Amino acid sequence: MGYLTGYLKIIPKQLLNSPENTNTSIHYLLYTPDNPETPCYLEPSLDALKRCPFDSSYPIKFLIHGFLSTIHPGGPFMMIKDEMLKIYQYNVIVVDWSPYNQPPYIQAAANTLSVGHELANFIQFLQKSADVDAKKIHLIGHSLGAHLSGAAGEKIPNLGRIT
Repeated sequence: MGYLTGYLKIIPKQLLNSPENTNTSIHYLLYTPDNPETPCYLEPSLDALKRCPFDSSYPIKFLIHGFLSTIHPGGPFMMIKDEMLKIYQYNVIVVDWSPYNQPPYIQAAANTLSVGHELANFIQFLQKSADVDAKKIHLIGHSLGAHLSGAAGEKIPNLGRIT
């Protein structure tokens, strides 16, 4: 994350308009052994936690796509999710941040910081509201999703793993 942060410092500030109110445009799609095909849309609210089959005793795998990607049936992240849930008892949360991963690339790269911080806020909500242990959280990011994971990971002490 350091090289990206350093690079962003030399870009004119007017090109790096951080998205406002990212918490309403980022979607967290929860899949578990109880709902392996149909997601439950999580949000940072107690009502959503009660409505969804989230199990705080399961490890959590966040799948985070990259630049220009979206979440769609048959796509790579859905295939990874399917294989995980065939074998393991996980909460798999697919993060859809597609409103912020569009060209120009440098803007999408800049957005990883604010979206990553929003993901960290969501994780902190899970820690407080569902007694989630950070060591049981694994952020799996591809392309800019990996940078987004790094931005989130900087805000979460004792995070289990980032790949």
